[in-house]
Amino acid sequence: MADSYENSGLSVGVVTSNTLWNKKLTITGDGRLAVTEDGAESLTTSSSYPKTRYLLDSSLKFSASGLNLTLSLPLYSDPSVKRTYANRFTGFSLDHLAGATWPTDYTSDITSYTWKANLSFTLPEAKKTKLLDSLSISAAQASAVFTWRSLDSQYAYRVSSVTLPSFTASMGGTLFSTVKTPDSKKETTPPEQEQEPSPAEKPASEETADVTLQNLLKTAFRPTVATRSTTTGTRYAKLTYSLNEQFTQSASSVSNQFDWDATHYLYSLTRGSLTFDSVVDPAAFDLHPDVHPEFHLYGGQEQGDVPDVELPRRLQYRCPPFPYLA
Repeated sequence: MADSYENSGLSVGVVTSNTLWNKKLTITGDGRLAVTEDGAESLTTSSSYPKTRYLLDSSLKFSASGLNLTLSLPLYSDPSVKRTYANRFTGFSLDHLAGATWPTDYTSDITSYTWKANLSFTLPEAKKTKLLDSLSISAAQASAVFTWRSLDSQYAYRVSSVTLPSFTASMGGTLFSTVKTPDSKKETTPPEQEQEPSPAEKPASEETADVTLQNLLKTAFRPTVATRSTTTGTRYAKLTYSLNEQFTQSASSVSNQFDWDATHYLYSLTRGSLTFDSVVDPAAFDLHPDVHPEFHLYGGQEQGDVPDVELPRRLQYRCPPFPYLA
């Protein structure tokens, strides 16, 4: 595309949007290059602009296998370039020849812009293992801020601050695990069988006893089957871990000039966890100690050589019940 302006010269540009790799990658761009006779050779005031002007709004998005990445990389020659050349008609109409209202989508000067990269990641289910059951990176960011400012009486976009990088990450899994599930069974003690006397051995009184009374007595004193359970629960032991990290590193400018050494800032917080979980005897004893060390870095200096350690947070013991009581 090309535009001709009465007071702003001639500009050419391109607007594009491309989707690749089955819509996993999207690249967009809007660029303009303009030449104007009203531009200045030396930018000594904040409102001045050069003879050759440009603007670029570009972005990239990528998403696949739990990874999401976005990039934004704008670029401008001066604060007023976008409102001068980006306000334009996007289609032809005869009404434009008769004098239509000019678009005003962009009305403000751009005194600063930011290059930024954002990233997030979650471990896909298909990639998980016992050793690495979870892995995630959130709020990962790298950025650079450019501000229109003067240095040695010359205006330009200069780096005012940098974050490289800032992120939060976590991971966890099982270092080892063993499980034993015994079979459940019951021991049955059959009742003693009472031998009935032969008809010849029966006394005469029994032969003449009341049949109804005999049936009642047999029902009341009928022997039952004694059972004793030997069922035991699952015995197991496992050691799990987790690790969390918060990290930020940045720097800024001093007296309109970027100074990494003088303004460098570093912060790191690492938190770990080791948990041993075991059941030796489900009816008697289980053990659950936890250890949670922490390590801090601040401003590039170690804050304490000894990490904070918390020893067994929970130690549980259960008294065994009397076996076969019920």
